[in-house]
Amino acid sequence: MGLELYLDLLSQPCRAVYIFAKKNGIPFELRPVEILRGQLVSKDFSQINNLCKVPALKDGDFILSESTAILIYLSSKYLTADHWYPSNLQARARIHEYLGWHADCVRGTFGVPFWTQVLALLIGVHLPEEKVQRNRAAMERALQQLEDKFLRDQAFLTGQHVTLADLMALEELIQPVAVGFDLFEGRPKLAAWRERLEAFLGTDLCQETHGLILNILEQAANKKIPDPAPEVYPYMLLRIAHDHVNEGSSWPDDGAQDTLGMPVWTQVRAAGGAAMPPELFLDLYSPPCRAIYIFALKNGIPFQLRPVELGRGEHLKPEFLKVNPLGKVPALRDGDFLLAESVAILLYLSRKYQTAEHWYPPELQARARVDEYLAWQHTAVQLPATNVYLCKSLLPHFSGQPVDQERLDRLMGKLRPALQHLDQEVLAAKPFLATEQVSLADLMAFTELMQPTAVGCDLFRDWPRLAAWRARVEAALGPELVQEAHKLVLQPRDPRDAQRDPKQAQELVHRLLERLASFSPTSEQNLEGQEIFRDDTAESEQPQGLPKCPVTLQSCQVASRPRFGVWQLWLVGVPNVCLNMGLELYLDLLSASCRAVYIFAKKNSIPFDFQFVDLLKGHHHSKEYIEINPLKKLPSLKDGRFILSESVAILFYLCRKYSTPSHWYPPDLHTRARVDEFMAWQHTAIQLPMSRILWIKMLIPRITGEEVPAEKTEQMLTEVRTNMQLFEEKFLQDKMFITGDHISLADLVALVEMMQPMGGNYNVFLNSSRLAEWRMRVELAIGSGLFWEAHDRLMKLAEWDCSTLDPMVKEKICVLLQKFR
Repeated sequence: MGLELYLDLLSQPCRAVYIFAKKNGIPFELRPVEILRGQLVSKDFSQINNLCKVPALKDGDFILSESTAILIYLSSKYLTADHWYPSNLQARARIHEYLGWHADCVRGTFGVPFWTQVLALLIGVHLPEEKVQRNRAAMERALQQLEDKFLRDQAFLTGQHVTLADLMALEELIQPVAVGFDLFEGRPKLAAWRERLEAFLGTDLCQETHGLILNILEQAANKKIPDPAPEVYPYMLLRIAHDHVNEGSSWPDDGAQDTLGMPVWTQVRAAGGAAMPPELFLDLYSPPCRAIYIFALKNGIPFQLRPVELGRGEHLKPEFLKVNPLGKVPALRDGDFLLAESVAILLYLSRKYQTAEHWYPPELQARARVDEYLAWQHTAVQLPATNVYLCKSLLPHFSGQPVDQERLDRLMGKLRPALQHLDQEVLAAKPFLATEQVSLADLMAFTELMQPTAVGCDLFRDWPRLAAWRARVEAALGPELVQEAHKLVLQPRDPRDAQRDPKQAQELVHRLLERLASFSPTSEQNLEGQEIFRDDTAESEQPQGLPKCPVTLQSCQVASRPRFGVWQLWLVGVPNVCLNMGLELYLDLLSASCRAVYIFAKKNSIPFDFQFVDLLKGHHHSKEYIEINPLKKLPSLKDGRFILSESVAILFYLCRKYSTPSHWYPPDLHTRARVDEFMAWQHTAIQLPMSRILWIKMLIPRITGEEVPAEKTEQMLTEVRTNMQLFEEKFLQDKMFITGDHISLADLVALVEMMQPMGGNYNVFLNSSRLAEWRMRVELAIGSGLFWEAHDRLMKLAEWDCSTLDPMVKEKICVLLQKFR
């Protein structure tokens, strides 16, 4: 076979290759590839160019893609006239200079009008005029640079002769002309260049090549353009969402930005089972929704926006509950696959669309840092920041009452420790939260902290590092995109919202007051990170008050200098335990999170040094432990010099480092997303309520001698029962385990958290045989011996002699009790 050229003359680069070959008398066989009919993604063409792009060249067994490479190859092989691609070093360099600029400033910009005016309409997409005008401005800037930098007073772009640079430029500039944007009007210098170039190429050749594109509007008006094939929908959607596409029609370049500043979000009709882009159910008043919206736009991920107005209760309507039974936004629907929880959705999109590595780094410790923040932020940042916003904005808006300043100050105080930690610890040595570049951690933090700031509670004012970080994140995301995503929350709410449906407004006010009233220091952090249990005894004092840590030991040793005023224990019988700079886990098995880490490490024979930190004696507040974890929480991991907190992040880290069996954190995209979804949901829906039950059923009564009021107790038990039902219906369903037939990290974390009320003699499994059977399956998969070994300390909590408790600690617990009255 001779030379074959695979072309579609709707494509600018294809026309350049076609004209060059015809003008220079190069013999070739034309192999038409009709983009709109899906031939780019056909099996036959993918064997020619697996990038699924045109143009492509086949010369015997030699195959080549990319228009510039093809033009240079043809020029060299067929010894075309020297002016096309000069042999002179500097003249050739000028061509490469233009082609480099062309790729950045022309290629992805001048094709946009054709897509938005013609092809987008074929798949039901309409773009706002504001975005179209923004693209017009970008074209005007590029045209001015083309004249000033390249054309100047010359006949052609790089001198007095036609080159490959002129040919590539002409074909790009013809594209918007074909849909009514006459770029040459009012630019006599550029118009004269076009006239000279077309005269050189020949009128007949130009008309032959440009006939299809110049008649495109007439073809569209007469409905003679074929409907796009289903298989090209994703390609077209990605192209519309991007400003920069290689060679006519393909997936976008790495790092391509969105000139139009928007996704494809309008209704797109389904055709013949087309692979449609995912649907995102969002309300941009919500910080997690904004994070997903920004992430998708920034990375050119195609999606269909499905607005869900929380203020109108649309998240509780039957049609939305079919998408997310949890009644929450954001939610994602990708074909038949449904996913809730913002962190899970971000990770899913990152993996599916293979976004830039800095968002979720592949390097073990860098990824663990992102995981650490994403786990910590649920209760430390998201919950208090949202409550500040509700108190400052939403509650006054719908109730018609002024801001309760006392409540607002109290809620701001709840957020202050997180702000201090971010400013003084996390950002002290690096520009972003997890690594040297922006990541999912920064994106989530930014949108959450902007929520109170948008309504006048400036969270950055007193924290200079945090303020500088905010500026860096905004610059990395793009100020225009940030402004667009935050437009709703930054503008005052319409006062008529509260008047449209008084009954609905009244119900909303009731729910808001209930939520803000329930936001008390009874969270899991009270046991693992707050000021209630503080140990003021000397470091060398041996901890008292609880039975010895129930870890099964053949022997134990006391360190020569006890750390945190506690016993330092080394497990005996664990393979390859390294006592020097090995893996250390700082745990108290009274904590559900610690039990999950402990069970996972033991079950998978991961060697570690067990560092016992007694929560009930406040050893997590000791100076030595704060050097390990400034958040004063358990569990913590120390692996050489690498320190990590947050149980979910630690579990992911151990899973990756020690290559544990894949069922724990499955590699399959959808199955892994299911684990991520539960891990994100459980922080507030399972972990906090279960911990509260332990407080109200056991710790508070035993320490203070008084019962928590029955009304408050029942309120918390109702929350637990509701969330257990959601867990059963949404996550477990009729499956053996949460993800299917095998145990995963989700099952492990779920069960140890649900065991927490057992310490207060409350069994959450009694009313559901399905849950009880699942509990037994998880226990057997872990191993009953290991399971009960890990829970022994919790189950013996009733034996604790609380009379040994420090009087100051007891006083704090009594203050806590008053909050329930």
